[in-house]
Amino acid sequence: MKKEMKLIFVFMLTIFLSGKGVAQEVEKVLYVKPVAVKYTKGDSYSFTVGYVVNEDRDVNFELTQGPEKYWLSKKVPVKKGRGILEIKLDVVKPIPVGDGYRLMLALRERNGDWKTTISSVVLYNVEFVDEEFRFADNASFSPLTPNVLQSAEVLDFEIDCQFSKEQYVQVAVWSGNNWISSSPKMKVAPGNSTQEISVPVKTALEGSNHRFVLNFGTEKDFENKKTKSKEITGITFKN
Repeated sequence: MKKEMKLIFVFMLTIFLSGKGVAQEVEKVLYVKPVAVKYTKGDSYSFTVGYVVNEDRDVNFELTQGPEKYWLSKKVPVKKGRGILEIKLDVVKPIPVGDGYRLMLALRERNGDWKTTISSVVLYNVEFVDEEFRFADNASFSPLTPNVLQSAEVLDFEIDCQFSKEQYVQVAVWSGNNWISSSPKMKVAPGNSTQEISVPVKTALEGSNHRFVLNFGTEKDFENKKTKSKEITGITFKN
């Protein structure tokens, strides 16, 4: 509990400081606490979400599978400003056991659709299981990862890892649908750790249509392209 309160305090301090002088350019939404990629089937799921908005907006949650199957969906209107939400998603129809689910947290224009998305955090290959479990491998971008930053030859990231066995992590930078660069795969030992990962960038980046993608899994997962993935969109670069 103390760790969760510390995360919330650090988040609030960061977003208030980051808003000074750039209040019209840092709109974002994010998980205050690391979000899981594996869940036991249940009646509801809760998430702690932080946001920074310059106008009245909507915070949207969607759990989908494939292009047309929507299992969970919720829209929460938020007022201009900064804050933290505790969002509960109630399960209407049972979610089948399996992986390949996509969980999206998105900040959108008020009453807008996916075309009006300003910022989002997307999890790919999310898994649901029948049985209770005590631990699930996970990795996340630091909650302090900025959405507005200077273009540089090297971009540095902090990745929070919780692994039961040896895994690999890799971070990539994209501009829209165009891949820019990736870090080398980093081997991470079992346990809880924070890894520093650098992505070399040879191209000057500018504008707001960028995203960071974190992939993690075993060596076999990478070979078979079945890694877990977390993506932050709405990244802005300034020169």
